[in-house]
Amino acid sequence: MVHLNLLFHRTARVAAALAVPFLLVQGCTNDREVLPDIPICDTMQVSYAQDVYPLIQVSCAVSGCHENGYIYGDFTNYQELKDKVDLGVFQTEVFDQKSMPQAPVAPLTGAELQLLECWVEHGALNN
Repeated sequence: MVHLNLLFHRTARVAAALAVPFLLVQGCTNDREVLPDIPICDTMQVSYAQDVYPLIQVSCAVSGCHENGYIYGDFTNYQELKDKVDLGVFQTEVFDQKSMPQAPVAPLTGAELQLLECWVEHGALNN
């Protein structure tokens, strides 16, 4: 009987030793609520005059680039910029290829890209 009691206690200790790591791992799970992915453009209001045009002025319509008379589009003119958006050229070069703006102009930041994406997504309005 002593032998059986010793075996029982040894088995209980082994089971407890195996259970503790399992419980610790279970306690480390990520219990945060999963929120739906809400696109930022649904809540972001973008103005061409206040947000987009100033960005275009410092990133695109710089000397030797998308300024008055430039063969690939004068982005100081809303309609010429809108035409590039409507054709998808703006999105391809700015968002997909990230080939614009070109050096020596600094690349657009994530926030600037998001702003332009939202403007385009909302119809690239002249507001």
